Amino acid sequence: MEYRPILKTTMELATPGLANGIFCGSGFALMTLPLVEGGIGRCAIHSAKLMGRFGLIGAAVTATFAGVSLSLEKYRKKNDLINPAVGGFVTGAACFGYGYAANIIPKAIAGRSIPMVIAGGTLYAMMPPIYSYFNIKN
Repeated sequence: MEYRPILKTTMELATPGLANGIFCGSGFALMTLPLVEGGIGRCAIHSAKLMGRFGLIGAAVTATFAGVSLSLEKYRKKNDLINPAVGGFVTGAACFGYGYAANIIPKAIAGRSIPMVIAGGTLYAMMPPIYSYFNIKN
């Protein structure tokens, strides 16, 4: 069985996550633009900050998922559905429990609590089996 290099593949997968995050950040910046008071410079700074924040969150999420999944694949010497499920659980626990998502969702929801860690991890862990069931390709 041939293994993919972990660091290279993680970086390759984090790049589209960064691009998707920047794209989502630009949309969010356009929605919140009327709330920004000041000139065009302040609006541009606001948009750039949001795009950068969303881009880094997207890259961190995809890099965490890919890194954990590929590390498990190499450690277990198997490529089955458990690897992405565990990767999804770790990613969801990091997002909702630690607070990556605190910039996106209200702090009352992402409260850095054990129930949020478990709920976020379970939510993300369910995604790979659902994709596999419906045969959704990356």
